[in-house]
Amino acid sequence: MLASGVTYGVMIATLVAVAAYAIIVSRRMEIDSVKNFVSAKNSTTSLRLAWCFFSAGMGSWTLFSFPAIGVDAGSWGVIGYTMSGVCGMMVLAVVGPFTRSALGENVTMTDVVAQRFGYIMQVYISFISVFYQFISLASELTCVAQLTTMLSPNAHSLIPILVVVFLTNLYLLIGGLRASLATDVWQGIGVIALLAVVCIAMCFHVSIPDGAWSRTNVAAFTVEGFETLVTLVIAVTASNLFFTGFWQRVYAAYDDHTLRKAAFMACGIIIPFTVALALAGMVSYLAYPDGDLFFAILIDMGHGWEVLIVIVIAMLASGVSDSIQIGIAAELTTCFPQLSLLHARIIVALLNAPAIVIGYQQYDILNLFLIADLLCTGAVGPMLLGVWKRATRTGALAGSAAGLITIFICGVIAQGKFVGGFNWFILPEGLYSQNSMITFIVTLVIPPVVTVIVSLMTPKRIDETEDSYLLENSPIHSSKD
Repeated sequence: MLASGVTYGVMIATLVAVAAYAIIVSRRMEIDSVKNFVSAKNSTTSLRLAWCFFSAGMGSWTLFSFPAIGVDAGSWGVIGYTMSGVCGMMVLAVVGPFTRSALGENVTMTDVVAQRFGYIMQVYISFISVFYQFISLASELTCVAQLTTMLSPNAHSLIPILVVVFLTNLYLLIGGLRASLATDVWQGIGVIALLAVVCIAMCFHVSIPDGAWSRTNVAAFTVEGFETLVTLVIAVTASNLFFTGFWQRVYAAYDDHTLRKAAFMACGIIIPFTVALALAGMVSYLAYPDGDLFFAILIDMGHGWEVLIVIVIAMLASGVSDSIQIGIAAELTTCFPQLSLLHARIIVALLNAPAIVIGYQQYDILNLFLIADLLCTGAVGPMLLGVWKRATRTGALAGSAAGLITIFICGVIAQGKFVGGFNWFILPEGLYSQNSMITFIVTLVIPPVVTVIVSLMTPKRIDETEDSYLLENSPIHSSKD
């Protein structure tokens, strides 16, 4: 294990280097408006964008979740987590060009929702997005604290949280989204270094007892694992589409071809990363049943490798934290256009206060995540149907309401009582049960069906012409990469 002073020093040095690089790169363009602060439209080539997609979504929480899913849900769970990341990228590749053409001079996906379905729908989608992203920020800070104390048991959990928050805010308040994009490539490279460490550890430094794989069935294809796969694919894909950071990167693509190419390239990074960490969890469980998943495989390795892990943790944490903060700022400034650049920067800074409290106390926020996942699943269909010209405001609102009603009815049926409908919004059985799987399936399917039916039954408003939505693919410019 590392001394706490070494861990602090390595983390601070890493984040100072990240902040310095981000500030230098972002200062090439003056940030003199809210739009420039939360947007970087048509500026990024495919290779850089692929790393941006990957780094924005893969925080230090993956060092907990991916190894754990390999042990808890077996091979089906690993496939489920992998598919959820890939499916999210594929949706962005397919839907992204249409929303880019409808975006105009606006900034976020909720701008498109406002243009198509009005302010009420925009506020509802923004609320879900901000709620999900704030919970993600608090979770990321919690993971940073836990990971640091695992590597250095004598470390104080508040110190790494404050280091990540302060240094991330330092470059984010100066450079905005462009500073966040500037750091993504290097953070992605750090993750590749992590993969190398994992592979080296599994191949050369871990001894698995004979017959352990067959005796434990840790990699088995089970019914419970398949239910987990279905639930994960729906829940994670839906929630990813409410992450503003992904949509900001969609609009940062140089053109539509760049976007599609970057999404496919990001999948090529997501797949080995997810599988390697899940496999590391299985190997760690077999070799060190009482150890911390993933980290136990480093037990026989030198301190140099542990230092590399601290560097990667710092990179992962800053990459996700800056993306979440600038994403929430974009959502709020979109819903309240009277907010100035100063207000946007204040929002970014103040967001951290409650997140720091949650991260330091290490509260169990799983229930909040489950609420967010269900809300995202119930609203994602109506939101994405904004690319369908025939979709109407009434249809989208009806579909969104149908999502909430569907969750409520599933709870009443599952628990056999009226109050069960309210309880079901926190999924008391957790993500990994048959009832939860069924809830996610019907909550995904029913809202878009209702949206389509109501839209077809609703006459078009006078101002809803074929040209008003601009849903053609945006012009294809020649890419430079």
